[in-house]
Amino acid sequence: IISLRADAFIESVADVTTGSVIAEGAPLVTLYSPEIAQAIAQFVTDLRSEGKQRPGARQRLENLGIPAVVIDRIAAEGQATVSIPITSPRSGVVLERMAVEGMMSEAGDTLFRIADTSTVWVIAEVPEAALMEIVVGTGVRVSFRGLTDGPISGRIDTIYPEIDMMTRTGKLRIELP
Repeated sequence: IISLRADAFIESVADVTTGSVIAEGAPLVTLYSPEIAQAIAQFVTDLRSEGKQRPGARQRLENLGIPAVVIDRIAAEGQATVSIPITSPRSGVVLERMAVEGMMSEAGDTLFRIADTSTVWVIAEVPEAALMEIVVGTGVRVSFRGLTDGPISGRIDTIYPEIDMMTRTGKLRIELP
């Protein structure tokens, strides 16, 4: 979940929509926040007056959710900026995009939901009688009718502790790369 820790105005939104695959570090939004701008101005003032970073000023920016890359760039340039770029913290698929150019976002509002798809789960139903032979961590092969590449290797991650009384099956969670 990508959200802000301060009230802000969304200045621009990258060409990212629901279903887009994005890379870690890809730009999402550029924003202006009076609270963040004030913290940046204090950080730059400290740099100029003392010639070094004060841990408290940097920590305040980190607490407001400013990426370390942006803080380092501000420190290197010695210039205060009012527009802050927010980037994707990880690679994945955009599940939800709530950010709209020009909107006012309050602290805690969700701007994006991004799912890391490097590992996916398959929930499999197994007959009750076979559950006693299954162990967490066991390697398995899963095949799908729609995939012609053949079975995919994975491992059993979780055995759920309940039995469906109608079908007499238990559920397993299998991790697939």
